[in-house]
Amino acid sequence: MRQISKILFAIFLSTAVGCSSSEDNNGSQQPAGGPSVTAVTVVETRATSADVQAQVTDAGDTPVTDRGFVYGTSPLPNLNDFATENGAGTGTFSATLDGLQPNTTYYVRAYAINIDAATGNERISYSADKQFQTTAAPALPTVNTLQVTDIKQISAKASGQLVSAGGSSIVELGICFAEATGSVTPTINNWKVPALETAGTFIVTLKGITNNAQWILPGKTYRYRAYARNQEGNVGYGETVEFTNNTNFIMEGPNCTDASGNTYETLILADGIWMTSNLKTTIFSTNNTPLTFAARNSAWWGNINTNSSRYTNPGDASGNVSVHGHLYNGYAAFNTAGLTPVNVPQQTTWRIPTKTDWDNLIAYLGGSAVAGKKLKKPGTWLNDGSNSDDSSGFGAVASGSIGNNGVHVNFGRNAFFWVNDSQNLQAMALSAESSAAAVGPIANLNMVAGISVRCVRDY
Repeated sequence: MRQISKILFAIFLSTAVGCSSSEDNNGSQQPAGGPSVTAVTVVETRATSADVQAQVTDAGDTPVTDRGFVYGTSPLPNLNDFATENGAGTGTFSATLDGLQPNTTYYVRAYAINIDAATGNERISYSADKQFQTTAAPALPTVNTLQVTDIKQISAKASGQLVSAGGSSIVELGICFAEATGSVTPTINNWKVPALETAGTFIVTLKGITNNAQWILPGKTYRYRAYARNQEGNVGYGETVEFTNNTNFIMEGPNCTDASGNTYETLILADGIWMTSNLKTTIFSTNNTPLTFAARNSAWWGNINTNSSRYTNPGDASGNVSVHGHLYNGYAAFNTAGLTPVNVPQQTTWRIPTKTDWDNLIAYLGGSAVAGKKLKKPGTWLNDGSNSDDSSGFGAVASGSIGNNGVHVNFGRNAFFWVNDSQNLQAMALSAESSAAAVGPIANLNMVAGISVRCVRDY
């Protein structure tokens, strides 16, 4: 809503020089040579707005330069009251009158303006006065906040229940939440998670927010409450509930075993159960078919175009496998027969981590600038100084990689892990070079590259 102030000197001048102007009892006004405007049709009224429509049927003796609606709480509003601007020319035009008060009588007129060619002055025509009343303000939606459940390291499930829509349809239900500092009471201007439902009981997961890692973190207390927003824009809130995330930052997870019989310890980090050492299976999980071992250099390179699943040993000796696991090409890592452990009855399956899995882990450890140090296992990185402390327990070792030419490079200096991304073939990198405390960017790779595999599953 905006208020437009126009000088009505033109009307006074046109009268003073003898130009005629007609006005009926309903407030319709048309200066000689001015436009013709029909009465306003009020299409729909609401508590705080109304939709209106009118038509310029005749431009007069010069083109219409402005048209719109004027409105207010007194009869015969003009351009000194609230007004809209809705283009120029003849024909039908419409507008929404915003900022109205509920249950209030308003008056609206359409207007159109052209220019007197002889004097250069504006000629303003008004339609007849139209009266309408806004509807009563709908009641606020009513919701109940229900108890939080399933609190994990970076998430919790919270639910609510819609009791009443407040006389208008609901467009959004959800939970808003904030860290419990001072007297803060969460609103939708804090963190919020909308539900899929717009009626009844709903449940949402309070978790990381894209590009803004605002999580339910261990050791912190949070306040949350249900909210409902209706079509009028009115928001109702439920009771505020407080809870503390008493989970540990790092928790021991259940061991897992691959198809070759290798057992791996695991840790729960950022709501994922991560293996704490690299995969070293030589058998596919679902059909017990052995993978093909390829010596490096010519043997790896000689079969580069066969699209076959291959693995090899890191470093210079098979004894490194106990610490470093095997290096797998993309054909092995993403073979539908599967490399990942399968002994997780009645639970979610193991997977090669997605980019989201890695992003959650890195953010949980403080971000890419410092996460590398917390991931790397001391003693396995050359010239790494104090940039390895493995405070996360992840145990990343510098296994290097097999390049497209079959050459093993950067053993002791880098680690690469396959990333399961349906759009791009990618790897997550750790480095012992400059900025060694950081996690390197996720980079695109060729399927023939040989790198490490870590597995994760949901907690």
